[in-house]
Amino acid sequence: CVPWWLSGVSLYMSSFSAFSFVAYSELAYKYGLVAITIWWFMVPCILISAHVFAARWRRAASTSPLEYIETRFSSALRQGLAWLGVPLLVIDDGLKLFALSVLVSVGLGLNLTASLLLSSAVILSYTLLGGLWAVLVTDGVQFVVMLGAVIVLIPLALARVGGLGGFFVHMPEG
Repeated sequence: CVPWWLSGVSLYMSSFSAFSFVAYSELAYKYGLVAITIWWFMVPCILISAHVFAARWRRAASTSPLEYIETRFSSALRQGLAWLGVPLLVIDDGLKLFALSVLVSVGLGLNLTASLLLSSAVILSYTLLGGLWAVLVTDGVQFVVMLGAVIVLIPLALARVGGLGGFFVHMPEG
């Protein structure tokens, strides 16, 4: 049984990647508070969704939306929807793997192909050898590392620009 908090951390970290980290930073720099507003709108949406749908989902006693669809409708519809999602998953995971490979390439001084192969081998190894718990633990560790970096980075960034007042003074137009 997976603890609820680890399941939540894993869900968050699975939707978060180097690509989203860089992309949202770029959006925030280019367009200002629009990117931050979009990011923060997820919080009430998640809370409302959890409040509205959690009890209903528990009563359905399904482990996934596709399992529910199979129980309610048919296995053919489940298969059809599963296969429709494959191209999106391939593109999404490809972007995440590419962003990770770029970071590994720069960090280790490898060419992009070597870092792509190395990153893929490491991810496949710990996932296949450790299963669900390996992924959950990895997501938990990533969350702790990212949280620690944010806790350290915010005061350092504010000190660099001259405090909160300096931050607002030096912000780009818009």
